[in-house]
Amino acid sequence: RLVIRHIAQFESTAAPAVAELATSYALTVAPISAVEGALGDALDRVFGLLDLLAVAALVIAGLGIVNTLSMDTWERFRELGVLRAAGMSRRQVWRSVLVEGGIMGLIGAAVGSATGVAVGLVLVAVSGGRIDAGIQVPWPTIALALVVGVSLAMLAAAQPARIAGRRSIVSAVRGE
Repeated sequence: RLVIRHIAQFESTAAPAVAELATSYALTVAPISAVEGALGDALDRVFGLLDLLAVAALVIAGLGIVNTLSMDTWERFRELGVLRAAGMSRRQVWRSVLVEGGIMGLIGAAVGSATGVAVGLVLVAVSGGRIDAGIQVPWPTIALALVVGVSLAMLAAAQPARIAGRRSIVSAVRGE
């Protein structure tokens, strides 16, 4: 109680002096709560912008996956035709290409998540933070990245897989 009384007494005597000093320098006195609110709003805007950049990166990554899987499927039409000639059904070819895309998405998401955690640890260390028990790995975010990565890759592989499965065996083996 004694400390609270001294703080209240200090604020009552210091507040006029601080206000006078601030006006002499053309400044405005603001309580710490107002500064915290303004800082929180600014950080919310910055993090919102970073979220938009992450969505843009996800779209670009999705287009890259579609391009890679499409080109891979086009380049392997002859091999897929040989598999069809050896007895694979259209559905099995479709599944094969789809699973391949899912595996690529899983590997990409795992490598990306591990890289993200490593970069985060480096940034914490560089900024003067301590890397010890206070650091928490964002497991739900990593799980979401894995699910989104696999889903996006399989969705991107669906069209090339459908095209590969529908192509006739003769034209696929001929390599036209």
